[in-house]
Amino acid sequence: MGKYDALFTRTYIRKLGVKNRFVMAPMGIGANAASGVFDEQGIAYYAERAKGGSGMLNIGFQIVTNKTDPFTSTRYGVGTPMMEMGWANLVDRVHGYGTAVCLQLSCGLGRNAPVIPGMQNVSASENTCFWDPTQKTRALRIEEIHDIVRSFGVAAKMAKNAGADCIEIHGHVGYLLDQFMTTLWNHRDDEYGAQNFENKMRLTTEIYHACRDAAGPDMPILFRLIIEHDIPGGRTKEESAEIIRYLDKLGIDAFDVDMGCYESYDWIFPTCYMPDGCMTDTSGEFARTVTEKPILTTGSYTAD
Repeated sequence: MGKYDALFTRTYIRKLGVKNRFVMAPMGIGANAASGVFDEQGIAYYAERAKGGSGMLNIGFQIVTNKTDPFTSTRYGVGTPMMEMGWANLVDRVHGYGTAVCLQLSCGLGRNAPVIPGMQNVSASENTCFWDPTQKTRALRIEEIHDIVRSFGVAAKMAKNAGADCIEIHGHVGYLLDQFMTTLWNHRDDEYGAQNFENKMRLTTEIYHACRDAAGPDMPILFRLIIEHDIPGGRTKEESAEIIRYLDKLGIDAFDVDMGCYESYDWIFPTCYMPDGCMTDTSGEFARTVTEKPILTTGSYTAD
């Protein structure tokens, strides 16, 4: 058996067969930024990646609601039949190359979003905005949190209708959902506060159930998670291990793991100076010691 033969073998996520072990990682390329809907140029971009032979494409940062995070408010196609049609067109094109499609669903950036004049960013609680430390976020109201959960369910149903093979819940890099899961950014004192593990994970739990109810029992649901924020007060590997074990039991089918946050930028956008497999060494191998579910990770990889 050749050194890299295993990379070309068929694998499974739940009941989904993927023709090889190459997955294009989710990236915010702006292909559907203006409206939240894929146009021909965006679809062609992903079709070319499928043509290149990837087993699965993870279509990054698909917004589930434009009602809460000001950064998403101009994406008028979000949650509409327009978005579902765009997904369906993309899926049809990519499936033509035998490549699976995973749609990454996100509720927004929270404190990491650019500050829009006249609008206040949102978060789990009051936090300093990353791009403008003179500005503070406001805590999401309970009814807004409930709408986020509902919106994930709607998006999951749309993804299934569009023929997507799986979905991924976007809970990494210090974005809005991650802010709820991290004590550093979650100072709430209600049922969504980080004062205990159950409450800290409540929003994630409710999102998972909304997605599972909408997508059905067979559609794989992945979760993207930062293993370590690598900043003072950020999440540690030990805390992430507890979260992964919990999500494993909850029903997550695979984990998409990496490192960092906006305050440790080199991890989330690895430079050419980072070694090959930097995420595998620091997060992928760690995650494998915690769960037997499939692990996806990112970073540069070159043949020896």
